[in-house]
Amino acid sequence: EDGIRDYKVTGVQTCALPISTGTTTTAASARRRNRSAPAVKAREIFLYPRNIEELVRSVPGLARAQAVVTRVGHRDEIRLRISPQSEANPESVASDASKAFAALCRLRPDTVEIVRDDGLENQPTIIDQRRL
Repeated sequence: EDGIRDYKVTGVQTCALPISTGTTTTAASARRRNRSAPAVKAREIFLYPRNIEELVRSVPGLARAQAVVTRVGHRDEIRLRISPQSEANPESVASDASKAFAALCRLRPDTVEIVRDDGLENQPTIIDQRRL
């Protein structure tokens, strides 16, 4: 009950979500409208927060990372912002992070920005600035 239906054939679970107009929508249609989808499509490839989390786990000396997607002309540009650990060599971490990002996401970052002093703490892992 409570607006949740479980379809046994496919294993898909849907639920009704209230919206401000008093009507309801399903979770699947909310995802199609990008209300709950954290992914960003850049250069025809989806970039997910889990890609950034895996990047941080796979690169030694990397404390935090963030991808910022912008549009210059007709091209999506990806800026990878990284926060290296205090004892790590920032240039080495930046080079390793760029290579690992390309391997994980199948996208090469256009620039890698080194951010100091926990500038990425409590920030989203992906920022899409094309809509702003």
